[in-house]
Amino acid sequence: MVHVPFKGVAPAMTALIAGQIDLAFTNLITAMPQFRQGKVKILALTQPTRFAGAPDLPSITESLPGFDMPVPWFGFFAPPGLPQAIVAKLNAEIGKSLEALDLKERIAATSMSIVVTTPEQFQALIRDTANAYSKVVKAAGIQLD
Repeated sequence: MVHVPFKGVAPAMTALIAGQIDLAFTNLITAMPQFRQGKVKILALTQPTRFAGAPDLPSITESLPGFDMPVPWFGFFAPPGLPQAIVAKLNAEIGKSLEALDLKERIAATSMSIVVTTPEQFQALIRDTANAYSKVVKAAGIQLD
């Protein structure tokens, strides 16, 4: 494979649909509408198990056992030094709002899922993701500027 850098997933998806590239690593929220319209084929999801929101799509570990890649995530951030009481209150309120049925349905429609965590669990996820990508960078001999 030859890496072709794009300035985001939208231009990469456009190039894939146009036949300018043969393969793209992208996110499900971008690929799913094109998949449903028959414009692209989803080969596998880069997570260890099948995604509940798209159970017919295979996980990459089904064809590449042992493949390990951090699952993409979104999160809420605040300025450093925010008092712990405010962090706890924000976390509780955000968690409650994410449990609202209408929001869950809207997020599920984008092929994503909601996971509510504690700030400590989220910090661990950030650390684990950074460590995983750090190993990839080192193994590939990538020099960071």
